[in-house]
Amino acid sequence: MFFLVLAFFYVHSLAQYVDFKEVVMLMTELLGRPIMSPRWCLGYLGSTMAYTEASNAQEQLKDFATLCNQHSIPCDGFHLSSGYTCVDNADGTFGSRCVFHWNHRRVPNPVEMFNTFNKASISVIPNIKPWLLMEDHPLFEDAHLGLFWSGGGGTFKKGAYVDFSGEEGF
Repeated sequence: MFFLVLAFFYVHSLAQYVDFKEVVMLMTELLGRPIMSPRWCLGYLGSTMAYTEASNAQEQLKDFATLCNQHSIPCDGFHLSSGYTCVDNADGTFGSRCVFHWNHRRVPNPVEMFNTFNKASISVIPNIKPWLLMEDHPLFEDAHLGLFWSGGGGTFKKGAYVDFSGEEGF
């Protein structure tokens, strides 16, 4: 998006005065440069919701790391889909995905799961939803007031989002 804005600015404002490389240098001096991502971010990153939504999620995740190794597939990271945060309904089906909640029925031993990926040199990138759902999040009542702000119109459920505009949010 940054470069799209930059290109638009260049074409409509500066093209007749300076070259594009100079504009990029000036804009990055003004706005700052992005940090360099870790090298492992540039490799293959696996992801699927099927593993974390399976009844045997821990086994599925372990098998992924094992199969990458068996087939000599270099994998630098795994996006852990949000199924690990699901609150199970009484009938065993998936309820809402609730951040700060770990589903121990699907992934009973998170330390073992992370160790499996670490031994395979695969970084785990958890999917984190930045809100607490008012209706069914197990920690909603314990949340400190002032730390969260309520979702307004257009949100799919009533909830609270981390408020980074105040000290409590940090």
